[in-house]
Amino acid sequence: MLIASISDPEYDPLTILNESGAEDVGKFDTIGSVLGFGFNLAMGVGVSATLLCAGYGVILLVLSQGEPKATKKGRDAIIWAIIGLVITLGAWAFKQIVLNTAGANYEDITGN
Repeated sequence: MLIASISDPEYDPLTILNESGAEDVGKFDTIGSVLGFGFNLAMGVGVSATLLCAGYGVILLVLSQGEPKATKKGRDAIIWAIIGLVITLGAWAFKQIVLNTAGANYEDITGN
C-alpha cells in the first residue's frame, strides 16, 4: 500500500518506502555513518568553494583588461582556490590513509 493516512496507527513511512522498492536512506545508526556523512558534506562544500573561487578569479582576470591591480586580484583569487583545493584533497588523502591503516571498511564509515 503506497498511499496511507497519517492518522492510521499502522502508518510507517519507512515501511511504505521499502514496499515501494526504495532503500532506507538517510539513516544514521552508527557514529561512522554520521562522521562519514559530515566528511562527505565538508568535501563537497570545499571542492565547490574552490571551484567558485577559481571561476571568480578567472572572471576578474578576463575583465581586468591588463590593468595591473585588477590582474593581481584575479590571480590571487585563483592562487587561493588552488591552495584550497590542495588542502581539501590533502584532507581526503589523510582520511584514506587513516582508514586503510586502521583496516576500516568503507561501509562502516559511510553507512552505505
